[in-house]
Amino acid sequence: MLGEGVDEARYLLKEPKQQRSRDTIDALVEATELILVEEGWAGVNTNRIAERAGVSIGTLYQYFENKEALVGLMVERFVAGQQVALGASLWERLSEDMDLERMIFELVRALMWTHQERPELSRALLMHVPASGQLGVVNVWTERSRVLIEEALRFKSGELREGMEEGAPLVAQVLITAVHGVIFSTLMSDWERLKDEAFMDELARLVWRYIRPD
Repeated sequence: MLGEGVDEARYLLKEPKQQRSRDTIDALVEATELILVEEGWAGVNTNRIAERAGVSIGTLYQYFENKEALVGLMVERFVAGQQVALGASLWERLSEDMDLERMIFELVRALMWTHQERPELSRALLMHVPASGQLGVVNVWTERSRVLIEEALRFKSGELREGMEEGAPLVAQVLITAVHGVIFSTLMSDWERLKDEAFMDELARLVWRYIRPD
């Protein structure tokens, strides 16, 4: 399942061989998260991260070239964890005998539930991390979620409205872009609303009217 693994080698200068080394990397990633949430991007620098993690700056530079590599690994781990949670939630909620409308409502709820777990970090990533290169948080979220949604929609691809010749891939792309747009905007303004059942239902109705407007 997508999201279960992270290619950490692309962010690390050397592979950790011992548990102690892996623990050090985990501590550095956790320190990066805490600083980002508390102080924003301006507070994220290698000296502060090393201090917060309780290691020397030399130890940090054994594993990471710069703060961007550290943040890149943090983003990948966070998004991968969310995708595992999203996939588990989808397969728990969905069944082949469910009609398409119910499936859409459950897809939207699963997406919103995923972002309720650590909203303060989600918000910090969206607000502070530059949207470029390996740090493109929204792009990573959107692409990985799209694959899961597309797989789920294939159960009901024959029920999509007439004219959707490209089927599940196209619908999944539009659905995930629209829903994530609402979720990200809400995270920035009032993330507690993501727990609101009425809000979830309204967003699901919006998606449903796109898929079946008649």
